[in-house]
Amino acid sequence: NQLGKGRTEVASTEIPGKFGTAANLLSLTKATETDAWLSLSLMFHLSVVPLTRQLSNIAGNLWSQTLKHTKAQRVESLLLHEFHARKYLL
Repeated sequence: NQLGKGRTEVASTEIPGKFGTAANLLSLTKATETDAWLSLSLMFHLSVVPLTRQLSNIAGNLWSQTLKHTKAQRVESLLLHEFHARKYLL
């Protein structure tokens, strides 16, 4: 994996059983928290925040609107058309 860190896989069918005891519920909570931290770590590892700013500038949008998701779809659409025009496979 990208970060070299492991995680505990919890199947969706196992989740109701995790509410039976405090220990099981705590393990589910820890697995969920680990997933959240891994997502945040991956975001920083891939430099997602600076990338959103660059993409907003390319598309001519305000960065704050992109972060609020009001312009994110427009940025994605413009990039998709540009990649298509340059014959990139997506």
